[in-house]
This record gives sequence, structure tokens and C-alpha cells, in this order.
Amino acid sequence: MMNCKKTMSATERILLLALMLTVTEASAQTIYSGAAFQEVGLPSGTLWIVVCNGTQYNSTTKIVTITLPPGTYNFSVTAVPGYTASPQTGNVTAYLDPMKLTTITFSATLPEFAVNPWVWALTILIVAVSSAVLTKLKRTRREQNFVARCYAKQEAWVISLFEFG
Repeated sequence: MMNCKKTMSATERILLLALMLTVTEASAQTIYSGAAFQEVGLPSGTLWIVVCNGTQYNSTTKIVTITLPPGTYNFSVTAVPGYTASPQTGNVTAYLDPMKLTTITFSATLPEFAVNPWVWALTILIVAVSSAVLTKLKRTRREQNFVARCYAKQEAWVISLFEFG
């Protein structure tokens, strides 16, 4: 067996040390990873907001992807009118690979018909038509009562004419 030991000169040691420092400096640079949030339960195109590590991320799509250095971060979900988010707050860990997906489930706090604008428009139309019909019926009843009172007065007048006539 051959002995391959070699004694390094001072110059070689300095070069090796400089190389080691360069490698260490390169490996100390920030390596970015990510976290992702997926919403479930909102109508397509609805704006929802995640605040992660103090930064607000707005989205109208199903998934929000965030670039962060590896680590654990706080997040919160901003309220969407008519819906409750679960979880509303929590922690997310950013990994190098694979990216972790955190699911945010939105549940309607009002029935679907109360959130849908088309249903509101139809409801308002139905109420307006119903109100108009009821007003017409009330007016008709008032008119009928007025006519009945007029006939009653007329009959009383006619009767009194005959009595005194």
C-alpha cells in the first residue's frame, strides 16, 4: 500500500483556507423555499386574502404561492363577507422541497341564496310584485267598502224621502 501523504506549503494552506471560506460563504446565502395556501368553498373569482410573515397576499384563484426562506411563519386569513375561514390563523412551515399546501376551508355563514346576487335580485322582484298585488287588493277592498257605504247612504236617503215625502 502506498502512502500518499503530502505536506502542504503555507501558500497551499492559504489557498485551501480561502477556498473553504468561499464555499462556506456561498452555502450561507439565503435559499428560498415556499409555502402554498389553497382555498376551498368560495365561489370562483372571489377575493380572499392571506397575511403571512406580515405580508398580505391577495388572490381570486384557488391557490396562493409564497416564496419564503425555510422556516416557520404565522399566517392569518382575512374575513370574506358571508363566509367563515377555517383555520383563520396558524403556522406554516416553508420547506425547500416539497412545498407544503395548507388548505383554508370557507363555510357560508348565510345560506347560499343570501350570498348569490342573482337570488337577491329575484327575491327583490318577487317582493316588489307581491307588494304591488297586495296594494291593489287593499285598494280594491277600500273601494268596495266606499261603494258599499255610498249605497247604504243612498238607500238611507231614498228611504227617508219616501218616509217624509
